[in-house]
Amino acid sequence: MEVINRVGLFTIALLNNPNISVKRARSNHKNTNFKAPLILVDNLASAQKIGSSDKYNGSSEVLSYGDYYKQVFTFDIYGTNAYTNAQLLSGLLRSQRSSELQRANGLTVYRPSSINNLKILVGTEYNERYQIEVMIGYWDNIDVGTLRIDTVEPNLTLIEQ
Repeated sequence: MEVINRVGLFTIALLNNPNISVKRARSNHKNTNFKAPLILVDNLASAQKIGSSDKYNGSSEVLSYGDYYKQVFTFDIYGTNAYTNAQLLSGLLRSQRSSELQRANGLTVYRPSSINNLKILVGTEYNERYQIEVMIGYWDNIDVGTLRIDTVEPNLTLIEQ
């Protein structure tokens, strides 16, 4: 599953509020009601590779290759209570529920680095819009079936000149 989908599912479960829609940004949806609570999740910056690992499971004969990345994600929050929802999300990211959901989704969510009032930056007056920037770490893994060698039968062949 793409990491942006995992972050979206994490956000939905963390907020646990069916009145707040959480959607993937840049997915061709039209926002016609700027007063309804909406959170758009996006990852505009490139991911930085931090480390990697490989692990072999001898009983299932599977070799797992993993890469750990860190990436900045943005949460654009719309609606009449945009600031309140931005504060709520920022606070919930430090909760015990957040820690449990991070483990379940294979994420490491760091504290928000900034909260911006995009209404002021964009210069609009018709909607409330705040943006939270959060660094998120995650593992991307791939499993490869690899047969193990149980016994070795050495065969020595001499080459004469």
